[in-house]
Amino acid sequence: MCKVYLFFLVFLFTGCSTVWQKPEYEKIYSEYSPVFLRKGEKQSKMEKQMDITSSIRTALKGSPDLEAMSYRIEKARGFLVQAQAYLMPVVDLRWGYFHADSPATYFATKLEQHKFQLQGDLNKPGDFGSSQLGIRAGYSFNLAGTSLLQKKVADMGVAIAQNQKDAATNILVDAIILSFYDALAAKQFIQITEQSVQTVQSQLEETTVKYQGGSALKSDVLALKVRLAQANENVIKAKNRYQLALEALLYMMGVSPGQEIELMEQDWNPTSFPQNSQEGIVFALGNRPELKQARNSIIAARYGLDIAKGDYAPDLELFASYSFEDRDMKYSSNRDNWQMGLALSWRFFDGFLARGKEKSAKAFLQEMLAMDRKTTLMIEHEVSGSYRNYQEAQEREKVMSIAVEEAQENLSLVKKQFEGGSATITKYLDAELALTNSRFLLTSARYDIKKAKASVGKSLGLCGQCARELQGENQ
Repeated sequence: MCKVYLFFLVFLFTGCSTVWQKPEYEKIYSEYSPVFLRKGEKQSKMEKQMDITSSIRTALKGSPDLEAMSYRIEKARGFLVQAQAYLMPVVDLRWGYFHADSPATYFATKLEQHKFQLQGDLNKPGDFGSSQLGIRAGYSFNLAGTSLLQKKVADMGVAIAQNQKDAATNILVDAIILSFYDALAAKQFIQITEQSVQTVQSQLEETTVKYQGGSALKSDVLALKVRLAQANENVIKAKNRYQLALEALLYMMGVSPGQEIELMEQDWNPTSFPQNSQEGIVFALGNRPELKQARNSIIAARYGLDIAKGDYAPDLELFASYSFEDRDMKYSSNRDNWQMGLALSWRFFDGFLARGKEKSAKAFLQEMLAMDRKTTLMIEHEVSGSYRNYQEAQEREKVMSIAVEEAQENLSLVKKQFEGGSATITKYLDAELALTNSRFLLTSARYDIKKAKASVGKSLGLCGQCARELQGENQ
């Protein structure tokens, strides 16, 4: 019998050996993460030419946020399986062995073995042992149906997790579009600054020739050199901003820095928008995943209130068992044991625990109702604001287009005046700077229209719809 105990001790310590070991990060990562990169291994290269569509596709595949959301859904499904388990009976298969010298245990053991004979001193049975093999089935439930309600709550948990992922996808696609156009705008800024350098450089060369011929002042040459240095500095800054914008886009797509990509101009064209913000609000309230999540949370909270009230109802348990007992593990159907029955229990006083649970569940339901109102207001204001920003960007683009034309004409006139000696170098530099700034503002306005359009799409939930369409194409 010592061998039996020794076997179980070895089994116990072998099975619990991981308790005493600290898991290693790389081992965990390699075992559980689908995107594990080993030492010296580089991330697979992506397409060099990227447009809006390919950028969104890359982000949907590589975003750690969306990956985490996917596992959150799987976790919710795991909770659903657990909740469903409470609707099913529990079956236990049990084997055990013990050694004792207890009179009461000796008496009960002999009865279970169907071997009891009245002989000897029952107070001093001596050492004895026995083993038992049996199966037991049980099913318990609350008469208020709390197990079924918990299953419904878990169902809503899966739906809520999916709503959260949809909301995150909607936000991510919007962020990708904004980052994409920020990078394209930064690329255009490089061209504007380089054009400014060429303009100032050309004027500097002309003025230098005139100065050498005695028809221009040295101060004019120096002023142009200072302006040229500033223009070159703006080129350096513009190039750096473009690289930073690319890095931001790569981060949004879940790609490591350093990847060389070329952005291809492309407009994001989702489903046509409602005509105005009022129609947009109606559309968004029926489409935004955040509101669906809020409504599902209310339903789950209502189920939770019913579960709390279930503590007032009694519990019913059904059970059945079948077993054998024998010292030498020689089990026989002639000496089997069985039982079955039911038990009804009702805790008619629990120190007001059930009342406390009901109060908390009711408060939580009311909290979810308040969050629903907040979410509705948030969506309404977001839609209204996005439409206003879209309209503003369109109007700014019209104004700045005219401003650039006027600045170009002004620079041409001032250039002729400066070359003719009727305008100062300061006036020329001011005109050139005004043209450069106008070009900056026009470029910003044009890309702000594209970004504002994406923000309208995000406020309506269309960015998430775009993601679903792209994912559907890949399936």
